[in-house]
Amino acid sequence: MHERTTAAKRDCWFSVTGNFVFTKKVLSWQRKLSSLESRPRLSRETLVAICNRRR
Repeated sequence: MHERTTAAKRDCWFSVTGNFVFTKKVLSWQRKLSSLESRPRLSRETLVAICNRRR
């Protein structure tokens, strides 16, 4: 039982940290892109495509 709770805590920590890092990356890309060209904000699909391309 104890191991299950620690695993859950670890997974939660990973997802929170991962989301935070991912968000920071996306925001920095958006800043770079918006400074390059003043097109409308990127859609979520475009951001996902960019992320997948860079992997």
